[in-house]
Amino acid sequence: MTARRTDPGEPPLDFGDRLACAALGGLFGALYGLLLALLLMWLFAGRISLGTTIAGSAALFAVIGFIRGPVVGDLLGALAHFWYGIFNGLADYTPDTPPHDTERTLKTLFYFGFATGALIWLAL
Repeated sequence: MTARRTDPGEPPLDFGDRLACAALGGLFGALYGLLLALLLMWLFAGRISLGTTIAGSAALFAVIGFIRGPVVGDLLGALAHFWYGIFNGLADYTPDTPPHDTERTLKTLFYFGFATGALIWLAL
């Protein structure tokens, strides 16, 4: 299996890479599902199944990680860059913009938002 990558310098992902990305996606999804389930339980007075939300989140992020590759790393990098910008903006300092692929970042945020929306819809 090969994946189309926007950076021609990146090697294509093989099956082992995809399995590793799926495992990391599942781990991230489980942690994210736990936080999302606790938030939804608080908002909807405990009418949400904790285990189903965590398992669904882990499965969804594992599938996205297997299909898209290192999407969890891209997401964490985008969030780190966001918080770096916030803290430097509050310090009244304009940081240099690191070189990055905007299209890839926006696609990563789209998949994260899609997964969040799907999990909330399934939990309700």
